[in-house]
Amino acid sequence: MHNLIDFAKSLNVQDLTTIHIDRSEVGYIRKLGDMLLRIAYHESIHTGQLLDFLRTVKIDRLFIWD
Repeated sequence: MHNLIDFAKSLNVQDLTTIHIDRSEVGYIRKLGDMLLRIAYHESIHTGQLLDFLRTVKIDRLFIWD
């Protein structure tokens, strides 16, 4: 996790629009800023799914968003 945070801190504003992530093998090329936002969104979706599952089966969980 620290590597990602250190990487993000090393970026400047121009990097977010000029660096491109090439995933053309799966059909897209995106700007770095867009990809970083998508990664955060994707992980938050999975966290919400996990919390919902834990609520459903009545397992104790951390109250990170409740």
